[in-house]
Formats: sequence, structure tokens, C-alpha cells
Amino acid sequence: MPLNDLQIRALQPRAKRYRLSDGQGLYLEVSPSGGRLWRLRYRDANGKEQMVSLGAYPSVGLRGARTAAEATRVGLREGVDPAAEKRAKRVARKAPMPETVTFGDVAKAWLSANRDHWARSNLEKIEANMANDILPRIGTVPIREVTWRDHIKPVIVAIEDRGAVDTARRALQRIGAVFKFAMADDIVDNNPATGRTSTLTKRKRGEMRAITDPVRLGEALRLLTTHRGSYTVRAALGVMFHLPVRPGELRQMKWAEIDFEAAVWDIPAERMKKRQPFAVPLSRQVLEMLEALRAYTGDSPFVFAKRGKGIGPMSENTVLTALKAVGLHDEMVGHGVRSTFSTLAHAEGWLSDAIERQLSHAEADAVKGAYDRGSHWETRVRLMQWWSDRLDALKATDNVVRLPVRGVA
Repeated sequence: MPLNDLQIRALQPRAKRYRLSDGQGLYLEVSPSGGRLWRLRYRDANGKEQMVSLGAYPSVGLRGARTAAEATRVGLREGVDPAAEKRAKRVARKAPMPETVTFGDVAKAWLSANRDHWARSNLEKIEANMANDILPRIGTVPIREVTWRDHIKPVIVAIEDRGAVDTARRALQRIGAVFKFAMADDIVDNNPATGRTSTLTKRKRGEMRAITDPVRLGEALRLLTTHRGSYTVRAALGVMFHLPVRPGELRQMKWAEIDFEAAVWDIPAERMKKRQPFAVPLSRQVLEMLEALRAYTGDSPFVFAKRGKGIGPMSENTVLTALKAVGLHDEMVGHGVRSTFSTLAHAEGWLSDAIERQLSHAEADAVKGAYDRGSHWETRVRLMQWWSDRLDALKATDNVVRLPVRGVA
């Protein structure tokens, strides 16, 4: 029976690669890693069976695959062999044949194909991971010769040995993504990174360092006031706790994105993880901190401008270095502020959907967003003012001060 969209969406990966036929040589191949590739089997002019890739699902849907398959069949009837045509194109552009294509060659092509679809901060991390950890070790190895034992595992172990467990996990994911990219172009037939997550060092609970005890949080906030760095860095530490956004989003905040009258920070889509614009309500305290900071960095487009020559935001390591300077680096990282906020806001009974939306974990309502900046906006405005008031109260006293939850709905 022909395939249908509902059936395809419900497909689950299995231990071994399997295929589902749509008829007339067209089938969908599902890999153990979950990748789904359209392929078409046919016989060339000599009667030899050949196979051509038609793209990956869902980028190429069922209708698109059928259209491409029919176009290929029409070409075959007119004497156009896609496999032969592909070989001819390789020769014409003097491209290396699959046997000599290195992992680095494919990794660069993968980065180029995806860079417009990733947030800038995410792209920077991926490129750094590739340049620092992966490519120096396996970049020059022909991709068909890359194995788990001899090549990929040593890369992962080296990263784990320096204590970067999360980076190791992401490196494995990225290596696997490069292989999936190569499979779609028929350069390799398998993905040696598939099914290897069980070999990774398990991250211990709480390893995403975050302070969730209210008393200790108050002590940490008071410790931050002892930091002797620049005013910009001290302001970044303060704003960081009041605005539980991702570190990359905060670091690249621009003055043009802040509406002081409406008390809103509008983050553009290209800097958001989900590639959608996001609005952040600003509390009275945050507005005061930003107003004071404007005298220092107002000439730069960036709120937290780097020191010295050139235009740009402060370094990604600036906050971590500052936390280390005051002795908090073992308890807190920039991303951990989001866990701190989520834990304490949930404990106080705030609406979970509003908290998750404030953390940009939920998609904005496409219709309502045009009018009220997304779902739960009014609740989020009250939530962020409550959060700033809560931080101020904890900072001011050694005792736990519980503020009333206003307007929870």
C-alpha cells in the first residue's frame, strides 16, 4: 500500500535500519538515529540496479518525494541517468570522490548548509566545538574510514577528561549530525556515532550549577557587590539575576531593542534558540540598572559592550570569570540563573505556563502575539516584578523573606 503522511509522522527508529515502500521503486529509509531519507531504486540502460537519494523527510514531504521520483522516471525514459549525471558533475567540478572526502570536508559543508538556521550564539558554540575539539583530531581522516573506537571515542574521552561533560555530549551529537548529512549525499552508508550516548559520562544531578536555596541566594547576591571589576561587568551580574534569559541573549542585548517607556526588551528572532522574536518584560529594578549603565556604554550599540577597541559585546567568559572572582563559580553558572528562577517561582505557586513562557520554552501564540506580545503576557509582567522584589528582599537580609504572589492566574 502507498504511504501516507500520518503513517510517516508516526514512524519510530528501530535498532536496525528499515525501509517502507511507496511503490514503483520509491521508499523511505529510517535509520536507527531517527533520520528519514527518500530513495528511489531503478535500473539503468544496462539493466543494472541503481539508487538515487531524493532528500530527507520532513524537508522533502511525501508529495515532494513522489514528484521528484516521477521526474526521475521521466528523465530515465529520455535517457537521463541520475547516477551517471551525478558522477559527471563531480568530475566537472573536480570534486573528490567519496573515498577521499574527509570528515572535515563534510563538516564544513554541514556548517555552511545550516548556519542560516541557527541562532548566532548557537552557531558560535558549534563552530568553536568543531574547531577546538573535533576537527583537530579527525578533520583530516577520510570520512569513510572514521570509526567509533579509533576516532570518535578518543575525541569524546578527551573532552570528558577535562570535566566538560555537556560539551562531550554535544560533540557526539554534532559528529552524528555530520554523518547524517554525509549519508544524505551517499558519501557514507552508516553513522558510527549512532547509539553511543550510553557510553557518555552521566552528568550528576545539579551539575548545571544553580543556587536554589533562598538563604544562599541572598548571600550570593551580597557577594556579587564585592566584585571589583568594571561597572559594566558588575551591571551584567546584577541584570543577569533579574532577567532569566540565556547568557548569549543577555550578552548581546542592544540599546535599540529596549523600550524604556513600555518596559520591554524585544529580542530579535536571529538571536533566539527557537528562531522566533521574544519579548521580555522589564521590572522597575532592571530599568534603573539599565538607565545607570547607559552613561557608560550608551555610545555602543551593545548594552554590555566589551572594553577596548572595536565594537562588540563583552566576552562569553566574562560572567564566569566574575563569578570565579567572588568565589561563586562552583555553585553558579550564567545559565543556572534560569534554574534558580524556575525553582523559586514554582515554589511560590506562580503559573507554570507563565514561567515556561518567560523562559521561552513554549512557542508564542502567533495571533495573540501581535497584540499582547504572546501568551500570559500580563502574568509575566507581574512575575518579573515579583522576581526582582524577591531578589532585593533576599539580598537585604539573612532571613528568608516570602513575598506575596500577586495576580497569579
